[in-house]
Amino acid sequence: MKNISKNLVVAGLGLAIIASGSVFAEGSKTLSDNNSLFGGNLVKEASLRDNYLDYKNLPQGEYNVEMKIMNSDPDKKDRPSMMNKGVVSSKVEVDSSGQYWLHITMKKIKRTIIQEGKKHTFEGYMEDLKYYDKNQELKDSEVLSWQKDLRDLQNPESDFVNYPKEVRFKIDKPTSKIQSIKIKVYASVMEKIKKGMGRQEAIPTINWDRLSVIK
Repeated sequence: MKNISKNLVVAGLGLAIIASGSVFAEGSKTLSDNNSLFGGNLVKEASLRDNYLDYKNLPQGEYNVEMKIMNSDPDKKDRPSMMNKGVVSSKVEVDSSGQYWLHITMKKIKRTIIQEGKKHTFEGYMEDLKYYDKNQELKDSEVLSWQKDLRDLQNPESDFVNYPKEVRFKIDKPTSKIQSIKIKVYASVMEKIKKGMGRQEAIPTINWDRLSVIK
């Protein structure tokens, strides 16, 4: 009788182990199924949490950001500036002191307009970029490299001999996901199209939701 009871206990334990194994297997299957259901977002979200970047307090490095240069005219604030067409790429650099810099690479700007029933195409570079410091004083941006063309043949009257290709300037640490920065730029090609249009303000706008590490 003791042997029968002992065998029943062993059998019961075996069934319990098998049952618990199937529960764990089913649990694993459920997690896998849910992850598939959400398009891998469960794993993706966990990964994002592990690699979270605090855009308000980034460590020293270089970062890809989504940036558009918007129009400064209040009536056109939702429209990109003409300068935006000349942007090749942008990134944010953070130096060892924690200072943020916006680094912009530019190309030639092209504008086609109709004058007196005829189509005219104008081409030219941004020639000068200034930013506002904390005291709202205009400061020169830092030119990192120059365009290969020394002078735009369409604008020989320009006072600027060289055309910046890469510039960078200081920006404040962001306080919200969308950061707007006021700058003042000059392009003689725009002055040629309309007097007074050559020098104007523009608003580089950064979307910090689109942030990734370069190095």
